[in-house]
Amino acid sequence: MEDDPGRSQSDRVDPSPNQEELQLPAAPTVEQVAEAERILQQGSLARIRNDSDAYLDAAERAAQVAPGSSSVQEALGDALVFAKRVRRARDAYGLAVTLDPTNSSAERKYGETVLAVQLAMDPLFAQAVPDDSLAGGKAAVMLSFFLPGLGEIALGQTKRGAWIFGVWLVSLAIAVAVPKGLEGLLSLLGRHGAPFNPVILLPLGVCGVCWALSLSETSAFAKRIEKRPMARPVPPVNKDFEL
Repeated sequence: MEDDPGRSQSDRVDPSPNQEELQLPAAPTVEQVAEAERILQQGSLARIRNDSDAYLDAAERAAQVAPGSSSVQEALGDALVFAKRVRRARDAYGLAVTLDPTNSSAERKYGETVLAVQLAMDPLFAQAVPDDSLAGGKAAVMLSFFLPGLGEIALGQTKRGAWIFGVWLVSLAIAVAVPKGLEGLLSLLGRHGAPFNPVILLPLGVCGVCWALSLSETSAFAKRIEKRPMARPVPPVNKDFEL
């Protein structure tokens, strides 16, 4: 059949497979919802007993009875979170929001699980960006070059930076305190007459490791927070808001 010339472009169906509509479960009947709620009540008792397996099993059975219920899908997401299966919980909450865009609690939980999954894939996802830190990326690298650990502190990695700086400082103090250590080391570089104490190589080696570790970590971390876009859960755009 030929296209109607008077038919608007928006009324025509795009046969592109990329825009295939999502097949959603059918709306549940009153009996299905009642049966699902009865099963969920049994699951709530399992949750009180801290039995995550029984709680999740009840939620999954309820979702099989009434898969098209937004509240049941939300309850399934709660059980999955309780069982520490966050990825599946994210999908359940997403389906709950799709089934009922007005389900604000499911929408909030969906955003939380999206963030949790993102953090699991990228631990630096929630770290402070340069605007919230004490120094930019290049300045932090320079700080680590001169004083190991300060670059991490400037970028918000306070505990790790303090640990590296503390180890470096203690090792440097031990190297200075080694008898005939620095004098002997300088004698190897051209000043003769002082015996060399090889013990100094150990604290100096630790200082070198701290310096290299701090410089490498600060440089890598600075690049990631400066180039990484702030990915946030996409808010729903198909809701009807009343002003």
